[in-house]
Amino acid sequence: MAELEAITDIRPTKDKPHVAPAQFTRRFPLAAGKQFRLGRDESKMDFAVPEDDQVSRYYANVSLDGNRVRVDRRGAVPPDYPDAPVNKIVVRDPKARDRFLDVTGWDVNPGESFWIGQTQFTLRGDNDSGPDSPVDATVAARQEERTR
Repeated sequence: MAELEAITDIRPTKDKPHVAPAQFTRRFPLAAGKQFRLGRDESKMDFAVPEDDQVSRYYANVSLDGNRVRVDRRGAVPPDYPDAPVNKIVVRDPKARDRFLDVTGWDVNPGESFWIGQTQFTLRGDNDSGPDSPVDATVAARQEERTR
């Protein structure tokens, strides 16, 4: 079953120097023909990333079509969500290697990613486990026993 992997990488910025660095990983299973709501509000969204304050309560619609995902930024939905999200969806420009594009909708193939706020969303295929988590690669501190 295809999954949407979300890796939120929280870092301090000039505007928010008091924020403690953290990383959160979530995986959301996708079903063909169903539309999912993506946002920060855990109680109302199908896919929620509550750690990322740059993602609005209801940010985008995600749907699986065959082996790729369509992600579309939502418009205004009165009365609960009257304003459209300010940030756009960021994707890597397929024509230029190191450039990114701000879009309101995009098709994502297996292994490809898009960013909303501080969260990278990657489409993982049926047999794709994804890269090893940086947390898994952490080396345990050397244990020393000291005696007098």
